[in-house]
Amino acid sequence: MRKVVLAGVDTLEVGFCIEGYNLAESEWFMLAEAKEMAKSVQFDTDGGRIDFRGQLFAVLPTGTRQHQYILKNNDITLKIKPEYNGGAAYPEVQVRFSSEFLWRDGYMNAYSHVKEWLGDWAYICAEKVSRVDISVDINDGLPKIDRNHHEVVTRAQRKSTIHTIKSYARGSKLNTLTIGSGDCLCRIYDKIEEIKTQSRKEWFYDLWKNNGYQEGDSVTRVEFQLRRDFLRTMQVETVDDLNAQIGDLWSYLTTKWLTLRKKGKDSNRSRWEIKPFWRVVQEALTLFGEPTGVIRVRQYKPKFTALKQQARGIMVTMAATVDMSMGLENSVSYGKKFVRQEIARMLDDPFIDLAIKRREAKLASLGLVRKPLNRTD
Repeated sequence: MRKVVLAGVDTLEVGFCIEGYNLAESEWFMLAEAKEMAKSVQFDTDGGRIDFRGQLFAVLPTGTRQHQYILKNNDITLKIKPEYNGGAAYPEVQVRFSSEFLWRDGYMNAYSHVKEWLGDWAYICAEKVSRVDISVDINDGLPKIDRNHHEVVTRAQRKSTIHTIKSYARGSKLNTLTIGSGDCLCRIYDKIEEIKTQSRKEWFYDLWKNNGYQEGDSVTRVEFQLRRDFLRTMQVETVDDLNAQIGDLWSYLTTKWLTLRKKGKDSNRSRWEIKPFWRVVQEALTLFGEPTGVIRVRQYKPKFTALKQQARGIMVTMAATVDMSMGLENSVSYGKKFVRQEIARMLDDPFIDLAIKRREAKLASLGLVRKPLNRTD
């Protein structure tokens, strides 16, 4: 009988915004020294391990553009930016939880343990979930899909999107189907094949056996990879948001964003019958909790150039309206002067600063990245 043998979060990345660090100079020196040692040709991998705040880590020889230090162990990859400003540009501390840690402890327990540990040496003022992979494993082979992918009905398909659906095969056997790209995509693949040839995560077998898997069974994983832009539209900013709305995510992804259907005669493919395999995927909702009714809301970031053009059009109309009301159809000087005075009066309004601050807070909640304006702007 086809059924789900595992369901949960396989990948989690969280950025923590920091207002200050509770680290001694000797601890920063230890990080810098370990990083330099890691760059050495004679570097011994065991020698690169340090005890950082009670946890054993290997320090990588390189950092990123945003984060100077990268520390790694079996549970997490930790990125640290020593300079802090409350996450104004990007989170100062980034944590990627390992798959084994998440499945072993559960993603909420793993997150709670790490956040409590971080709180001992960093002052956290906010957090942002930057990526989460939600998956189910089903004790069945890959679903059969027509060669042209007509049975794949997805909102990832757009005229401007090229190669939205990709299939991969080993020999003549399909082993991976990828739908979507960017901030939201789905992978459907042979998990046993992936373990044997890539990840070597044999510990999954024990997790499956706890839920009815028997040796020799096929296992197919259905996995949704979600990044920050998509998560924001589903109103997921923090891990607590994720925990509260993971059921809504699964419901939306498996009933609206993507379905697999049996080919029918109706010209509207969304009315074709759902494949039995996908019914099992949809019914896994009960393993993620009841949906709360959260809907996807697209939020668009305003661009200065577009706003400037909009303002120009409004000012032109204002000036023309003034000239027409004064019977000055053939002259634009009075209308321009009047509009200039009115705009100056509005900008001098004592409450304009408060209004600007409120609008800045609103834009920040939409994730508007602060970038310098082009000179042409």
